[in-house]
Amino acid sequence: MKNIKKIEQLYTIYEQPMYRIAYAILKNEWQAEDAVSDSFEKIIVNISKIGNPRSEKTKRYVISIIKNAAIDQYRKNSKENQRVIAFDERFQNTDSDYESDVIVQESLSFEKQVNNGSELLSEVKEIINSDFTQEEQKLFDLRFIQEKNYKEIASDYDITESAARKRTERLRKKIKEVCYGHC
Repeated sequence: MKNIKKIEQLYTIYEQPMYRIAYAILKNEWQAEDAVSDSFEKIIVNISKIGNPRSEKTKRYVISIIKNAAIDQYRKNSKENQRVIAFDERFQNTDSDYESDVIVQESLSFEKQVNNGSELLSEVKEIINSDFTQEEQKLFDLRFIQEKNYKEIASDYDITESAARKRTERLRKKIKEVCYGHC
């Protein structure tokens, strides 16, 4: 019970300052929120090592945790952006049906090898249509069916290009989780 109260205090005191630090590094609302969430997970794991939530030592600890989480996310974004750009460039001049199949197959890194890519695409579409929100279905259609790039998706949603990348990354993770046993 004592730890729960301490976690609540930490959240009340530091959630907004942590968000501002993460946003200053990442320049993206969703990613900043993710960094704060990840940081609180680390703080909760080490809650027994934290003394007074209002102490300077605790403040320095919380700041170092959020900075590291945001910097890790920033580095991950950089690597992901490079990988996505290289991946997109690899398939710029290929047949459109083949490209859709390969993008879905490779970018989602399905564990199971599928001999016929269009079979996989059909299965994924079926799962998307039944298990995903309309917003996720639209994003799937824009990125993997219409083969729009992140700049075009960002324009459709009126968001930044990095936000479009992040939403697509989240969609890929969700597809992988949902499809793991089905595809």
